[in-house]
Amino acid sequence: MAQEQPLVASFRRWFNDKESSDLVGWDDETIPEKISSAGAGCAQLKQQIASSNPDAKISARLKKPRALDSLQDICGARIIVNKMSDMRTISKQINRKDYGPVLEFTDYVAEPKASGYRSVHFILRIKDEDVEIQLRTVGMHVWGEWSHTL
Repeated sequence: MAQEQPLVASFRRWFNDKESSDLVGWDDETIPEKISSAGAGCAQLKQQIASSNPDAKISARLKKPRALDSLQDICGARIIVNKMSDMRTISKQINRKDYGPVLEFTDYVAEPKASGYRSVHFILRIKDEDVEIQLRTVGMHVWGEWSHTL
């Protein structure tokens, strides 16, 4: 029997500890398929954004089960740009649904957190999975990383 991928095994352990009501559409058999689909969605998103925004720094990854309260968004992407105008351009692309339907939107630039954290967050549906996008400038990213150390 082939050894299971570490991420799949980790999700299986996490899945077995959760209430079934938190996991609509997930079961022990669909975990590898869901992870594969979410990974493909992350890769697709990264490629699409990079192709129309060559100066953006984009990282996309599958989230680890311990970082999830529910399986709302199994994949995350962070887009870091140089200027606010770049943020506005990418926000418009996202809101036009160039990458997938927008399910949620939170603007911490218009209303920063008490810590001073600023970013724009989206949750999109890509390839039948929810993907979180955090969009910020380099300065916002430095502040966000620094504020997590407080």
